[in-house]
Amino acid sequence: MNRVRAIILGVLCLLATATFAQEVPVLSGPPILLTADEMSYDSERGIVTARGNVEVSHDDRVLIADEMAFNQGSDLLTATGNVTLMEPTGDVVFAQHMELTGNLKDGIIEDLRVILSDRSRFAANGARRSGGNELEMSRVVYSPCNLCPEEPTRPPLWQLKAAKVLHDKERQTIEYSDVWLELAGLPIAYSPYLSHPDPTVKRRSGFLAPSIGGSSDLGIVTQTPYFWNIDPFSDLTLSPSY
Repeated sequence: MNRVRAIILGVLCLLATATFAQEVPVLSGPPILLTADEMSYDSERGIVTARGNVEVSHDDRVLIADEMAFNQGSDLLTATGNVTLMEPTGDVVFAQHMELTGNLKDGIIEDLRVILSDRSRFAANGARRSGGNELEMSRVVYSPCNLCPEEPTRPPLWQLKAAKVLHDKERQTIEYSDVWLELAGLPIAYSPYLSHPDPTVKRRSGFLAPSIGGSSDLGIVTQTPYFWNIDPFSDLTLSPSY
């Protein structure tokens, strides 16, 4: 009798610590695959709640969070705590709170950080996702430069600060509104509009990243290279200096 009781208690302990996995239907497309340490279902309200090492997979997108609640009736997924959204393009979005549709394509993100596939970075107060292709951000900072390991609070070598940024993955373009170019934290140039290709574009005509230097003869010199994609087999880069 004691042995049977011990076996039953052992099975219950194993179930209490197991990771639960479940397929949850969404309004459109294939169901999402949900795994977590704890999971509960409110049948009256149609809400699935998951806690601890939550992972949501839908097509090629993966969402990781501390907690998640999914309302099947409204097709709304709310994730909180160390939220990470990994995109098929290689982009990774970090936030503390996201409200997304079940297919992870539409929704609202608060206080986000984005690492693009080429390791360049965005930071923004908030953003709206549309169709999985557009990410519209507000009060944004962008830079391809890594922060100094010894002084991470120091501004990068150069960065862009904009009121709004639209990353259109279908057009492979990043567009800025009311944007300042800063060098070492100092604003040096303003433009009401600016755009450049996103990291998925390998060749496209346009301006390249500016550089700044100096000499005893010329003083401070800045270069604004322009890349001309003539055809798939030839190109030209012009680098005027000012």
